[in-house]
Amino acid sequence: MSKAGDITVEARGGACTIGLAGALTIEMRTPLREVLLKELAGCETLRLRMKDVTKVDLAFIELLCSATLTALGMQKAISMQGPMPEVLAEALARAGYARPRGCKNICDARCMWVRAADGSEEKT
Repeated sequence: MSKAGDITVEARGGACTIGLAGALTIEMRTPLREVLLKELAGCETLRLRMKDVTKVDLAFIELLCSATLTALGMQKAISMQGPMPEVLAEALARAGYARPRGCKNICDARCMWVRAADGSEEKT
C-alpha cells in the first residue's frame, strides 16, 4: 500500500514551489487543488517539484492539466522543476498524455507533457 502524498510549499517573491511526494492519487485531489489555487492566486510563477513519488493516477494528471489551463487564463505559468519521476512518465504514457504536441488548449511548450515527451523538462 502506498503512503498518501505529501505537499510542501515554498514562496520567494513572486515565485512559488510546490513539493510533491508519495502517492499522488485521487485521495490527494482536493488538498492539492486547494494548494494549487491558493498559490496561483499569490504567485506569478509556480514550479512543481516531484521527489520520491511512488504512485500517480489519472486524477492527478487531469488536475495538473486543469491547473495549467487555469494559470494560462490568469497569465501565469506552471512548470516542472527537476526531472520527471519515472512513475509519472509511465502514467502519462499509459494514459496517452505524453505527446510531441500539446492538446487543443495548449499547443506549445507551456504544456508540461510535451516537455516530458521530448525530455526537455526544466532542470532547476
